[in-house]
Amino acid sequence: MAALGLLGTVALARLRGRGWADAVGIGGAVFLAWATARELDPDHPASANAALPVAAVAGLVSRGGGLVPVLPAVAVLSGLRGIAGTTGETLTRTDHLGLLAQALAAAGTGGTVGALVAGAAPLLTEGGRSVTPLMAALLPPLAPARGGSWTGALLSAAALPLARDLTAP
Repeated sequence: MAALGLLGTVALARLRGRGWADAVGIGGAVFLAWATARELDPDHPASANAALPVAAVAGLVSRGGGLVPVLPAVAVLSGLRGIAGTTGETLTRTDHLGLLAQALAAAGTGGTVGALVAGAAPLLTEGGRSVTPLMAALLPPLAPARGGSWTGALLSAAALPLARDLTAP
């Protein structure tokens, strides 16, 4: 389902006149929305399947941004996987280095939230108490900041009433 959503979104974006970087970025964001929803609600695949078309529509109506917005999303997904323990193992020193690299990439592209989630993961997991990845969130963006997305803000606000249902045991 996720692979079809990714490929379909890339194709739709190209048909709508987007460049390859934007189309692949939108497709990547769609896949990451699906994967993040899957991590947050692993017992209900319908949540992830619902996130996929919502992310596709949001991406297709956005201004685009190439592949840059994908880096913070990857950092969030990795951080959530570590925090939720879905890998089945505690984070190792190599995992901490990976989270540090992702947090640095996210912070460098202006993705402060991605840097914070990936950086805080070792502090929020059993057995891991490394503060080093969290320091990456202190890195200022290496490129000029771009304006936020009203589409993303509105979708986030619309999801707030669902928070209680999505987080219920």
